[in-house]
Amino acid sequence: MLKKIEDNNNYLINNQMSNETGVYYKNVEFGYTKEDGRYMFKIDESIVNRYQVISSLGKGTFGNVILCEDHKYKKKMALKIIKDIPRFVKAARTEIKILNLLYQNYCEKYNLVSINKHFIYNSHIFIVFDVYYKNLYELSLQRKTDSRIVSYTNQMLEGLSFLDKKNIVHLDLKPENVMVTDESLENIVIIDFGSSIVDNKKSLTYQQSRWYRSPEIITKYDEITTTKSDIWSLGCMIYELYTYNPIFSGKTETEQLDRYIFLLGYPDHTFLNSCLNFSNYNFHPKKMINRCQYKTEFNIDNDNMINFIKQCLYWTPYKRITPNVKINSDWTYEII
Repeated sequence: MLKKIEDNNNYLINNQMSNETGVYYKNVEFGYTKEDGRYMFKIDESIVNRYQVISSLGKGTFGNVILCEDHKYKKKMALKIIKDIPRFVKAARTEIKILNLLYQNYCEKYNLVSINKHFIYNSHIFIVFDVYYKNLYELSLQRKTDSRIVSYTNQMLEGLSFLDKKNIVHLDLKPENVMVTDESLENIVIIDFGSSIVDNKKSLTYQQSRWYRSPEIITKYDEITTTKSDIWSLGCMIYELYTYNPIFSGKTETEQLDRYIFLLGYPDHTFLNSCLNFSNYNFHPKKMINRCQYKTEFNIDNDNMINFIKQCLYWTPYKRITPNVKINSDWTYEII
């Protein structure tokens, strides 16, 4: 039995009242949640008598994403279903707050995902989005021209610049979280604000996937988290888009830092003195010379591109390039 709750002040999460605005649904029958907190959806299931489940689009630590037919507007939509676990519920509420802020500021103009709606059903938060073509990871095996990589980079910079103005840090920028909108492969949008922070409030989930994790996140650099952490991830992504290989593919955070040192050199004392736990990592600089699998150079035949990537990958965040730049076709850049 489906009960519709229309209340501009409160809604139910796990039978607890919470301050939000919207239309929410509660099924009085239980048994829809797995032991790990995931929602147990079924193919052809009708969600809130509107969204019919077609297939799974993927899953993450937050929960699942499913493809549905929206019977109201006769189009396919992507539904993100959050685990019914307190820390993921809190993170989802922050994500919805950020998405609503972006929506109010015409975020699609800045290559950022737009929320369609959100609701609660069977004790789970659902967030509804448009369906896009593929993410940049799925396109990684397709040959991309230099001009297309320049275009994607400029679109990501435009999005990061807008986020910076709104004091939002994405904190999980990676190929899987940048979607190509359609088969023309021309336009992209940055998605998944589940790890994001606004006004420097503490993130409720992990920050940045390991291969794209900035050194200040690993070492707990004693400064506020800014868009410069996203700029580090952007530099890693540009390299991967061009070479089809990750630039730093450590299996642990210690190995990740080793790879940073091997390619970028040891951080200066300014950075080290501001880190809370850099000394906790057990490095063996003398042994590093034998780690032939580590990159000692960028292996890119475009010096301007290498220079731009280097501007993204300084150890100390404030030294990195700002997102307020535009890349030219030869990978030189200008401040805008």
